Amino acid sequence: MKERILELLNNQIQKEFESAYAYLDLAVFFDSLSLPGFSNWYMAQAAEEEKHALRIYNYVFDSGEVVKLMPVSPLKEKPRSITAALSTAFNQEKEVTRLIQVIYRVCEQEEDYATKNFLEWFIAEQREEETNARTMIEDFKTFGSSAEGLFVLNQKLMKRKIA
Repeated sequence: MKERILELLNNQIQKEFESAYAYLDLAVFFDSLSLPGFSNWYMAQAAEEEKHALRIYNYVFDSGEVVKLMPVSPLKEKPRSITAALSTAFNQEKEVTRLIQVIYRVCEQEEDYATKNFLEWFIAEQREEETNARTMIEDFKTFGSSAEGLFVLNQKLMKRKIA
């Protein structure tokens, strides 16, 4: 594996763990608002991001390369509203998508077809992640303005299982 691709993959492991940490931060925010369904959703998101990090970790390790773990940072700005929290999650997903696409382009340039193929799962996954984050924003805009709508949305989000 080319050094540049290895560096990008190690950085992506850090970004995936950082996303997990950001989602835990959002879970704390929603718990503070007594919205356990929203908190549950972001706890499940955090677990999913950890799995993504470990998937890349295993790929790097199985390729005979060295995994370099780096520190993760909390959210730079704590959300002050539900809309801000949902936007933070959406922006987080868009950034992860952008970073995966950068690695993919470098793999094309370096003719690393194995890693390019590995990343195709992440490209499809990010499409789903962005759609889910956008749907959360749309659902909140549509239903969250009333106490009843927010209650129903919170109950719906409570049903997501943490894998």
